[in-house]
Amino acid sequence: MEVRSFAQIQAAMRNYISAHQDKLTDFNDGGVLESQIEATAWELAMLYIRCQVGFSTFLRGLPYSVFGFEMKAGLKASTKLIFSRSKPFSYETNIPTGTIVAAGGLKFLTSQIGYIGSGALTSDEIPAIAEAVGEKYNVSAGMIKTIISSLPTDIIAVNNGGAATGGLDSEDWGAYIARFADYILGLSRTNGYGFLSGLTGTNLVRSLQIDEHFPPVNNIWNMTVYLEDGSGGMTEEAIAQVKAKIDGNRTKTNGGYRAPGINVRYLTPEKIPVHRNIRVTTTQDAMNDLGESVVIYDVTEAVKKFINSLLIGQSVLISDLIVVLRRISYIIDVKIPNQENININTHQIPRFESCTVEVIIQ
Repeated sequence: MEVRSFAQIQAAMRNYISAHQDKLTDFNDGGVLESQIEATAWELAMLYIRCQVGFSTFLRGLPYSVFGFEMKAGLKASTKLIFSRSKPFSYETNIPTGTIVAAGGLKFLTSQIGYIGSGALTSDEIPAIAEAVGEKYNVSAGMIKTIISSLPTDIIAVNNGGAATGGLDSEDWGAYIARFADYILGLSRTNGYGFLSGLTGTNLVRSLQIDEHFPPVNNIWNMTVYLEDGSGGMTEEAIAQVKAKIDGNRTKTNGGYRAPGINVRYLTPEKIPVHRNIRVTTTQDAMNDLGESVVIYDVTEAVKKFINSLLIGQSVLISDLIVVLRRISYIIDVKIPNQENININTHQIPRFESCTVEVIIQ
């Protein structure tokens, strides 16, 4: 689709007017006719742009809309907060629902009312959710330290005793297309692609692996499905929801994904702890601006995010980790000395354990 610019439309309108009359026409800036041409050309240029954007957006999604196949929305992370007073007081202090706190620039809001009781120094745990969706809100324990909302003056601190979990980025186009391919291959439902499409199409499951057993394990299980939801595991309640989706209810609208006579065992993967020794090279200017502690923190967080983003059965590759760390703007070289790739089996998943960072100044 050809999009014409404002200048092209304006020139075409001038030429048309000049070609279809035999009188002199005033096209000077500020003239009545020129002002009308500019206003009309501007509206037409915006119409071209809106048509192109709409055409590109909706045509791209047309093949998938036929199947009712939609992109997955992100999820908000959640955690629990404890507010503190400067000292115990003889009165109760209210902490309203919607109180805003932050970990750096990431904001969280309390989702129910909380209190610090008479004679108490701290509140009970108060649930909070992230301001927006995304994995970046899965902050570590102790990272939420800033109170943004106005609270009574006796409340001076906040902290999250446990990590914020459950945050999930909205699905990008590449992941959407890859999932659609699995969906098409799994339209029969009872094959491995059917399981994959049916489960990863929800926010219950991030990744899974299937082991088929011939003969059946314990003379019962024909297959084992290993699942995780982004945390490296799943709760019993979530696994029960997965089982219900796979089994269905034997109706035409919800026939499930399990073939008759096939017994399925659902397990979480074995978590493989990963430690990495990292040697990064940076500049003296970066060290002067940031300090060694900030460099170590940024590198550690990048390693943690990379490892915890890996799926069931994905190995920890040194080359991929180096690429991730080189994306940090002030890092000019990365070495991972005396370490090899970590091979992960289909029933395992890598999880970050620790990271030792050595900083070299060039």
